[in-house]
Amino acid sequence: MALTPKPPVEVIPAGKNLARRKQGAGGGMTVINETFTEYIDAITIANRWSQETEYPKAGTGLPTLVYVDGSEQIPSLFDALKRTHARLLPDCARANFASDQLLQMLVLPPDIPVSYDMAMEMLGVLYGALSKRKKDEDATAMMACADLFNPIDSILGESTGLWQPVPKHPLILALAVKARIAKSPFVSPSELREEMIAVQKKLRLLFNGLERSLEWLRKADRYLFDHDRAAWEAAYTRVGTALYMPPPGEWDEEDEPYHYALEKLWEAKEAAESLPAVACKTKPAKRTRKAKNGG
Repeated sequence: MALTPKPPVEVIPAGKNLARRKQGAGGGMTVINETFTEYIDAITIANRWSQETEYPKAGTGLPTLVYVDGSEQIPSLFDALKRTHARLLPDCARANFASDQLLQMLVLPPDIPVSYDMAMEMLGVLYGALSKRKKDEDATAMMACADLFNPIDSILGESTGLWQPVPKHPLILALAVKARIAKSPFVSPSELREEMIAVQKKLRLLFNGLERSLEWLRKADRYLFDHDRAAWEAAYTRVGTALYMPPPGEWDEEDEPYHYALEKLWEAKEAAESLPAVACKTKPAKRTRKAKNGG
């Protein structure tokens, strides 16, 4: 039975702040900062999970599950596995949500793609750092960069193969603008395209690292369930109702005890977390003091 985890923090739909914001209100820096606010959690979690330690092989960052003759064996790494599992598990729901956000950003069309007007606002921050002596030249270059987000530009680029359309997600443009400010503010359309593609590649690396860590955690969780039930149950004492880690696909009959145990844990925690709310709604009986004799 697939359970839907309750997010430990309020989930803001992608683009919600941008959708509510009136055009031209607050300028390009406001657009950039609102975009960062919506995705900062996903990026920081992906970066932290991608750099987990306690792994003996260079470049991976996590203890591994060693496969010997088709079976999982972790004699020398078992303690490291339990430490890392206990450390990552409480943050698993947030990591899953971050993974979903990054996947949508990299694969699916954004809910609110960068428009010409939005690009002009963000690029105004970039070109505002330049000297005003070449105001007309800067305005022309900025409009040429913003034109990269014209839907016709993307259609023609994809149809002819003459140029690569730029990513349309607001976060990618916002990060590219900040990256260019740290380097050289003036950019041509080709330089902006290269910067945005570099940002997209960096986000893909973060997503891949996060996915590897989540996959490791799923395997480690199942391994502990099978080989050290006490450690498995102890780890879940620090997790709220957002504990369920969806498996990668359908499971076999032999997996039923594991998923059944997860379901029972979730139900018990949900019941326990609902008790304070019920208690608050129940008013205590009003007490009256007995009158003293002769009072």
